[in-house]
Amino acid sequence: MRYPGTNWRYLFLFAVIGMVFLSHSCEKSEDPETGSSLGTVLDYDGNSYFTKQLGKQWWMINNLRTTHYADGTEIPLVESISLWEALGLEEKAFCFYNNDENNESQTFGALYTWGAAMNGAPSSMNSPSHVQGVCPDGWHLPSDQEWKELEMFLGMTEPTTHIIGLRGTNEGSKLASSAERWLDGYLDGNVAFGSSGFNAQPGGGRRYNGSFGHLGDNANFWTSTAYSNFQAWGRHIYSDYSSMHRYRNAKSDGFSVRCVKDH
Repeated sequence: MRYPGTNWRYLFLFAVIGMVFLSHSCEKSEDPETGSSLGTVLDYDGNSYFTKQLGKQWWMINNLRTTHYADGTEIPLVESISLWEALGLEEKAFCFYNNDENNESQTFGALYTWGAAMNGAPSSMNSPSHVQGVCPDGWHLPSDQEWKELEMFLGMTEPTTHIIGLRGTNEGSKLASSAERWLDGYLDGNVAFGSSGFNAQPGGGRRYNGSFGHLGDNANFWTSTAYSNFQAWGRHIYSDYSSMHRYRNAKSDGFSVRCVKDH
């Protein structure tokens, strides 16, 4: 049955155009520099993050800045120095660097305690970690092991990944990006600077005593793996070194978060 005045050739043409548009809008694009895939993901607040495939893993290539967990539960915002210093070792809290005085959150995201990043989940060394924590649905907080896998993809040897402290060669330079935001040093001076597309930004951090520091100098990230009742493993990139730093940190420190896509 035809409706009066309907031009079926035009309807067919519009349908084909619509199908083509949808197919392209759902595709992942390709990074012109490295040839690897790119995508996007949204958090509960509606913030959009670029994502990228690095080896067999999909990583966010922006720092998380959500103020809610994926189920809508609000994460406690703690701005006061004294209140941050009084936090328990696994207490949930977040802030923005210098309380977002200069709109730092748009570039560097938020800083979370380990408790906030984990959202009550137990420590995990698994790959994948299976700790959603503060990440959006379908994504999780990477374990120490998952960071090691990324480092090996970038060229670090497997025995070297287990070292505590600075290790590797230029993996930190490969992960970092935006030289104008970093203090000049061996990191941005290395020829591999920015080559991975991970886009690590020098967002600094917040110490357990409530003080902010190292904006432009450090990029600090939590893992889902505890070292002890008091400390958890983190990853750090410093402007003075082209290598990567693996260290155990106070759980009430405030660090950035990058999420990995579930398998």
